[in-house]
Amino acid sequence: MKTKITILGLIVLLAVSGCATAPKTQTADDPAMVTVTDSAGRTLSLPKNPDHIAALYAVSGHMVSMLDRGDHIVAVNNGLKRDVLLNELVPTIGDAVMAVSSGQINMETLLDQSIDVALISMSIYHDDKQTEQLDKFGIPYFVVDFQNMTEEKEIVTMLGKLLDAEAEAEAYTTFYDRIIALVETQLETLSEEEKVRVYHSINEANCTVASDTLPADWMKVAGGINVSLGADLEKDGDKYYTNLEEIILWNPAVIYCNESGVPNYILTNPQWQFIDAVKNQDVKQMPIGISRWGHKTSIETPLAILWVANDLYPDRFVDVDLQGEVHQFYDTLFEFNLTEDMYQAIMRGETMRLPKNYEEGQL
Repeated sequence: MKTKITILGLIVLLAVSGCATAPKTQTADDPAMVTVTDSAGRTLSLPKNPDHIAALYAVSGHMVSMLDRGDHIVAVNNGLKRDVLLNELVPTIGDAVMAVSSGQINMETLLDQSIDVALISMSIYHDDKQTEQLDKFGIPYFVVDFQNMTEEKEIVTMLGKLLDAEAEAEAYTTFYDRIIALVETQLETLSEEEKVRVYHSINEANCTVASDTLPADWMKVAGGINVSLGADLEKDGDKYYTNLEEIILWNPAVIYCNESGVPNYILTNPQWQFIDAVKNQDVKQMPIGISRWGHKTSIETPLAILWVANDLYPDRFVDVDLQGEVHQFYDTLFEFNLTEDMYQAIMRGETMRLPKNYEEGQL
């Protein structure tokens, strides 16, 4: 962990800068503290069930909300403001201040909120200038990151410990494991020759899935052969790109897209018409709920597994109640009873996220 300034130094700094009062400090043996390990492998002593949470990475806000602590979120990034279903589930998200812009933390905004803990992405953690500022002003931070299903469940479990919501975290991992077991049972006799070749579009048509990522992990359980795995993809930040020539050579039978509008782009673009999935109109929009199902930072991974497996091999899931499982997910984990209209909206994957250039108070 990076060295923090002394309490006296912090008081002087805040007095000089005119910033808000520093977050309260507690000793490591205080019963109100809890020891947790974040995704960067840092063992931390943090306030248990913190009152003021900065969810500076969208998925961290999804997880906190699922753990029934969404009303403790006082600072967010733009992504959480754009999630339509999340804002219906946790209306106070609309009142939270925007504390991250273009991946950069607004420190003055955080200090105004007397943050007990900031939940940050791995990219922010690797930005020394930003973590030095968090350290400088005494804002504890917890890194949230995962690259596979096991790590996703582990970080939810750890957040459950931090937020004094271990029962809620266990409910998530139990549902997750049950869906994996259900799908594996239904596909137990599926041969390699029967498996369908899939291209998974992430956000953009040419942005796709790399090996050792969450989408690669869950697609394997769903029985799809992800054609981009092992390919020489171009990495740009945390995204991986291919080109149309490669996709034509892969010739997937099905294309899944997690961004609204991308299926129509692919289906109507003459350059994509050589691909079997396009010829057969098997280019499909994935559902979008609180997050894009199956996205690399989606908490709805178990739903994505079930939905894709059912879509690829419907004959093997005739006795599985997909809609019932979806309702159970939101009812059990978010205490939210989906209406039929909301269920259909999630399945369509449209109008569930506000435009990317959305700003508070504007559409």
